[in-house]
Amino acid sequence: MFVNRAVMLAKIESAYGTDSLPVGATDGKLIENWSIEPIWKKLERKYARPFFGAVPHLVIGTGQKVKFDAEIKGSGVAGTPPELGTFMRACGWAETIVANTSVTYTLLAQNDTNTESCTIYFWKHNILHRVVGCRGTVSSAGKAMEYGKKTFELTGIYAGPVDSPIVFPTTNATKPPQFVSANFSIDSFAAVIDNLKLNQANQISMRTSPNAATGILEYFIKDRLPAGDIDPEAVPMGVGGIKTMASTPVAGGTNYVVGDILNIGGAGTGGTAIVTTIGANGAVTGLQLGLRGKSYAIASGVATTGGSGTNCTVNITAVYLATEAHDFWGLLINATQVQLSAQYGVVAGNICTVTAPKVQIDDIKYGDRENILTNQLTLSLMPNLGNDELQYVYT
Repeated sequence: MFVNRAVMLAKIESAYGTDSLPVGATDGKLIENWSIEPIWKKLERKYARPFFGAVPHLVIGTGQKVKFDAEIKGSGVAGTPPELGTFMRACGWAETIVANTSVTYTLLAQNDTNTESCTIYFWKHNILHRVVGCRGTVSSAGKAMEYGKKTFELTGIYAGPVDSPIVFPTTNATKPPQFVSANFSIDSFAAVIDNLKLNQANQISMRTSPNAATGILEYFIKDRLPAGDIDPEAVPMGVGGIKTMASTPVAGGTNYVVGDILNIGGAGTGGTAIVTTIGANGAVTGLQLGLRGKSYAIASGVATTGGSGTNCTVNITAVYLATEAHDFWGLLINATQVQLSAQYGVVAGNICTVTAPKVQIDDIKYGDRENILTNQLTLSLMPNLGNDELQYVYT
């Protein structure tokens, strides 16, 4: 038997735990990095006996966990669900189809009666694992220049493996788009990232009953805590921060000394200049930019205060634009919630747009990407109106 001979079929169930009988002609799924893990329960028996040694125990199969990656891609036709739509629905997403236009996946409410389940047939060579009543969680990952992937982890009711010839399924031939021209933004800022990771983070639990044939009524989604990670290049914090200023003043003033720190006035706040050289009567002849501040504009003859003298004015020659600066630290400290969005693909029928309306930064660490300083941001994805922490739209 060969490791790389593997096939997965999956189909939505009409009723929870009822085998939907997926077939190769319509229910084949392209997957990567697959694994299947039986969930066992070992029942220890501890009856009294007149000797040492082990006691025969009972083994009960309670479930099977199936984990795999799937390509982020459309069906090739706008308004037709993607191949991974079956798994999205089994992870608590509602599927809304607009013919010839779009397929939208939105989160269902906790314990929503519309939460669907699927049956999975998974062959490892000629051994078939059948798993019914599958529900789970999904995360997505995009890396610049590579194709995006979604990682699914589904848990269903144990059925046990059987010998069965592997099938040859029909799968969607659409190729996944690269994560380029992604229009990524956070807080309306086009941050330069390499990786985007978003996790639905469903918590799967088990309902038990002695009346059920396996002792399990169902696996269900008991809660979720969506989260994410991005790695934007570090940028100046203040929009309108002073990028450059003339090293000589417009007017040197009088009575300054080397080392004086001057507060720069004008339209902004927080900018400073340091006196490096002086001339006759303490007139400033040389300046060095100190703090960049924020909200400044290019201007000449900007007044300053502070230091030992008076009447020194400076020339602001460039400031950071909104496209060049962003205060991620301020967003963290102020617990500000902002929107995040990105797009996979640019060709109709093969575009996936992801949106998170209320993202909050949990933590910032510095990183290194080819000697470029980055911010490693850990994110929590909050609801806006409720059950809308994440949305995927295929067009």
